[in-house]
Amino acid sequence: MAGIIEEGHKVLIRMPSNNCKIIHLKSANLKITLGKFGQFNAASLIGRPFNAAYDILPSGELEMVDPTESIDITIDAEEDAGNNNSYLVARTDSQKLSKEDIEQRKQEALDGHLDSKALIKDLVENSTSFEGKTAFAKQKYIRRKERKFSKKFEALEPSARNLCEYYFTTKPQKTRGVRIDTLSQLMCLGNVMANSNILISDSVGGLLVGGLLERMTFGDMDLGGRLFALLDGDTSNFDVVKDMNFKEGVVDRVLDTLPWTRIDPSSHEVEPLPTPDSTDEAVLLRHAKRVESIAKANALRAKLSEAAFDGLILASQFDPLETIERLAKYVGYSRPVVVFSQYKETLVPAYLMMRASPDYLNAQISETMTREYQVPVSGLGTHPFMQASGSGGFILTATRVFAGDCAAASNNTSNKHAQPTKRRKL
Repeated sequence: MAGIIEEGHKVLIRMPSNNCKIIHLKSANLKITLGKFGQFNAASLIGRPFNAAYDILPSGELEMVDPTESIDITIDAEEDAGNNNSYLVARTDSQKLSKEDIEQRKQEALDGHLDSKALIKDLVENSTSFEGKTAFAKQKYIRRKERKFSKKFEALEPSARNLCEYYFTTKPQKTRGVRIDTLSQLMCLGNVMANSNILISDSVGGLLVGGLLERMTFGDMDLGGRLFALLDGDTSNFDVVKDMNFKEGVVDRVLDTLPWTRIDPSSHEVEPLPTPDSTDEAVLLRHAKRVESIAKANALRAKLSEAAFDGLILASQFDPLETIERLAKYVGYSRPVVVFSQYKETLVPAYLMMRASPDYLNAQISETMTREYQVPVSGLGTHPFMQASGSGGFILTATRVFAGDCAAASNNTSNKHAQPTKRRKL
């Protein structure tokens, strides 16, 4: 992942309203539009650093600014110590500017004829209730106006963390509700690092694959590890990975993929394909493609040797119990097995199997919880925000161990849950 924005990169834009959008800098000649916040030339962003704040100038160019900088209004906390907001009432006449005046100023700011800071300052100076607020309330009022009228935005790097937060906020169904603390726990419990060989099943839009690739690569270098991903369909659907600006060739060197349906070879893949008698070029081309596909699948199956992987991480749409029983043999001893699910109930059968089996140690289901706190300037103490996400999902963890003399008992346990012909979706 690069620290400088280049042509062809994708950039995660955080607008003043805290809403985010992903833009693709396909060309330096593009005009990037942020709706009511204005537009700018893509060329003015190329060559600038990621994770910096920029202000849109009337000319359509960008100026790098301090992300914490606010409008020039002095707030004296000691002078406002006697204010308590108790008498403030929401009234339509608390703003001296009429609705028409405000709309006119908004249009002037959008057209580039009025600085957005001047617009916000006008609103503050014409508010009859502003001076009666506490220092903390004044800051919140200014921030609220900045979220509505400012043209300052942040150009964030599309890292696994930023994309996880983006999709959790905007499209949680795409990533099955994986929250940033859950993603970090999955990688931590899975012992993901350089030189790791990890077997994964990703039904969360490629978020898990992207997070692992980010930890196991650096720029255009891979750090010796390998990822083996099992696909729900015939082709990968790792959209998040496409947003992460990996260097060309890095993903292909580190990541191998194989559809679930081709883990076990079919009858026509075991026996050599007969050469077609036809001389038709299209028939011969199809035959060559089938031979190449079978050879590639056989090479990938060879990598699925028993006890070859350093960990198994599942964030799959299929039943955890059936999935674990099918893939556990590919995980080395003393290696972690980590399973994510949005619902605790889907993990319970797998948890009970692991608790009863001598092949697993320290099986447990956990739920993480992160809460964001706000810190007032008046020294009243920290307290959490009024609204927060209820759950980021549940994680089942265990360590696969060598059963020794208990191998027969382990086999009997596995036979009770014979692999069905078709995996069950949840």
